[in-house]
Parts: sequence; structure tokens; C-alpha cells
Amino acid sequence: MRLLSGLVIGFSALAALLLAATFVLPWAAGYGYAATFFYAYESACPGKSEQLTEDSYRVFLLNRGCTLEKAIDDLASDYRKTPERLLALYKGDVKPESADEVMVTDAVRAELKRSFKPFGLARHCAPGEICGEGLSPFWGDDAVSGIFAKAGDLYLSHAVPVFYDGLGTGAQHMATLLATGPLARGLLFVVYAIGAAILLNILWGLLRRAAF
Repeated sequence: MRLLSGLVIGFSALAALLLAATFVLPWAAGYGYAATFFYAYESACPGKSEQLTEDSYRVFLLNRGCTLEKAIDDLASDYRKTPERLLALYKGDVKPESADEVMVTDAVRAELKRSFKPFGLARHCAPGEICGEGLSPFWGDDAVSGIFAKAGDLYLSHAVPVFYDGLGTGAQHMATLLATGPLARGLLFVVYAIGAAILLNILWGLLRRAAF
């Protein structure tokens, strides 16, 4: 009876761990990325944070410039549209006039919400990916490696969209918070400072243990 109870508890714990790794951790990683990179935005885009919007902050996090307008401008030639027309389609200010414009609007929205612009010489990242080829190239050609490769790719197929969901929610919350005024900006700085102090204290403790 104890053995059966132990197996049930073990399988329950494993199931909870898998669910957390697949849904909770990727979402938290995306949200945390958005929540902690605001001062990087201020540094890289001076003067832009005063009129920060959810779209502008999200495209910055996706390595697509400081503003939505800049991201749209970079994509306009790829879709053979003027930046003004593409921006209006993206925002829903005008209705698509053809099936082609419907597809273009959907594609641009996907790129600006679920796709990093390549960093450096990295390849193009399709919507829903994070600049990678999956885990398959990491493994060898044997049967065991094939199982791990398929499991890894399956995990990424679920975890990556969850990461983008967390990133989008974090960008929305940050933009909403900062729109309330300078007090929110000051409180955010205090929170960051406390977090940095805690992290440095943990690292210092680890270094001291390693040294002694």
C-alpha cells in the first residue's frame, strides 16, 4: 500500500513538474524578460520611454527597433506595401481591400508579436520560433538521440508560444504601469534596485562558498 501511495505521489509530482516546465516556466520567462528590460529600452531608445506603448515596447523586446512605426517601416518593403498603409492595416484603422491584404495583415501581426528579428548573423526567425532550428541538430543520428530530439522539439513547440504569450502580457503590463506617471517609474527603479541587491547578495554568497 505504501509502495502504491509512493508511486502515485511520484507520478503526481512528475506530472506537476512537466506541466510547470511546459506552461508556467516559459510564460514566467517571457513575462520576466519584459518586466526586467525596461531600463535597457530607456538606454537604447533615449526619449522614447515617455510615450511608451505596449506595441513599441514589445517590438523592442523582439529586436525590431524602438517603436512600432520603425518595425513596420522595416517590414513594408518585404510585403510590398507603403509603411503608412501597413501601419493602418496593423492597427485596424483601415480594412483590407483584398485577400492579399488580409494575409499580409495576419503575417505582420504574427511577426511583430511572435517572432524575434535575427540577432547578428542568425537566420530569419519564423513566427513562433526563437531564432533556432529546434533541438534536432544538437543530437546524433542514433535511436536514443532521435527520441531525445523529438521530445525536445515537441517541448519547444509548446513552450515557445507560451513564452511569447508571457512576453506580450509583460509588455502590456509595463506600458500600462508606466503610463500612470513618474511615480510608477520611481517605484519600478526601487524594485529593480532591491532585486539587483538580492541577486548580488546570492552571487556573493556562492562565491564565498566556492572560495572557502
